[in-house]
Amino acid sequence: MSEILYGIHTVNNYLKHHPDKIKIAFTIRNSNSFALKKLVKEIRKFDISIQFVDINWISKKLNNNSLLHQGILIYIKNDIKYEENDLYFLLSKRKFRSLLILDGLTDVRNLGSCIRTANAANVNIVIVPKHRSAKLNLVAKRIASGGVEGIIFIRVDNLFETINCIKSFGFKIFGITSDATDIIYNADMNEPLALIFGSEDRGIRFVIRNQCDNLYSIPMFGNISSLNVSVSVGICLYEFLRQRSFK
Repeated sequence: MSEILYGIHTVNNYLKHHPDKIKIAFTIRNSNSFALKKLVKEIRKFDISIQFVDINWISKKLNNNSLLHQGILIYIKNDIKYEENDLYFLLSKRKFRSLLILDGLTDVRNLGSCIRTANAANVNIVIVPKHRSAKLNLVAKRIASGGVEGIIFIRVDNLFETINCIKSFGFKIFGITSDATDIIYNADMNEPLALIFGSEDRGIRFVIRNQCDNLYSIPMFGNISSLNVSVSVGICLYEFLRQRSFK
């Protein structure tokens, strides 16, 4: 079974990195969009089959969703799906030194934004609970703007046990929460590290919070007490990247 990707930026990113995985492209004829015309020209260079269709056909393929597909849709070969049991093997290779854990994130757009940021910050594994968490659906993939490529996305049944597994490989667990007294800029992020962020409304669950080695907050100076979770992820992952790459 094939997967669908859509939107100029998302398709363009996928084309740059995985042209061999694109099975067929569907687009509209006589578009006034320079960006779309340029993308179609690039697709032709890889001898990928292109079908010209009515714009409503693309909308129907996306269940008449009003999301902006920008007149381009591609079918891709299914990527590898990672399962909970794969995590032990991945960590045993000692290749990965940074993990992002999203505890109960329910908004697919936030999920897509977090994955995009993780990719940009070279955090290769993203872990979420199977229950009460956003699905990595078409919307999330489009918001990720190609960021899903290169990310190992794992949904787990028991986040508590998963964190214990991660700890057994020498990872520190840092939770990001608005009520922590210490700030993220005081954190030492030079060891193997997993950063945990909670849901948009409730934060990190109490049982997961208790597993954290340290809790940190992002300093706030205005009249608001918290940031959107995807913004918080960006701030913390780039502090992590700064400490490891720009000393």
